[in-house]
Amino acid sequence: STIARDQTADIELRQYALMALTRADQGELVLDLLLDLLGSETDPDVLEFSVMSLAQLDNAKADQALQALINNKELDEEFKAQALFAASINGRIPVSFLRDVYLNAKSRDLKLQVCHMLTRHEDKDAALDLLLELARAEEDPEIKQGMVFWMGNFDDPRAADFLLEILNEE
Repeated sequence: STIARDQTADIELRQYALMALTRADQGELVLDLLLDLLGSETDPDVLEFSVMSLAQLDNAKADQALQALINNKELDEEFKAQALFAASINGRIPVSFLRDVYLNAKSRDLKLQVCHMLTRHEDKDAALDLLLELARAEEDPEIKQGMVFWMGNFDDPRAADFLLEILNEE
């Protein structure tokens, strides 16, 4: 943990230290270290690696910490998109949380990241329902185009019906 915290150490060495600690799954010790790093670190590579390591921990506190990062209004949306991707790895993000992230997102990138996460969600029905809801309300043509792309990942007649709906409107 000393190497991972040492801001003067080589970035790659710090990342290897984080990886080793995460794989060793030392519970609260690793979680506390990652939360400390996410609160104090300035190097973007270490921050990104810390978020990915946090996502690999299999506990509710790590999930809550990732969701708090995503909801943190102080953080830029690019970092939130990285945290959202990391959080989706374990598959424990509720569709309702993704809906809130989308509705509060200011950037196209974060909105499109939510759409991508919906395609990977284990509850395919709820994920498609939300994607359809958001697509029908979305006014930005670039985002809507991305949504149409992501709907192609659903093997569901409702996705095809929506695509026909769009074609018939034009």
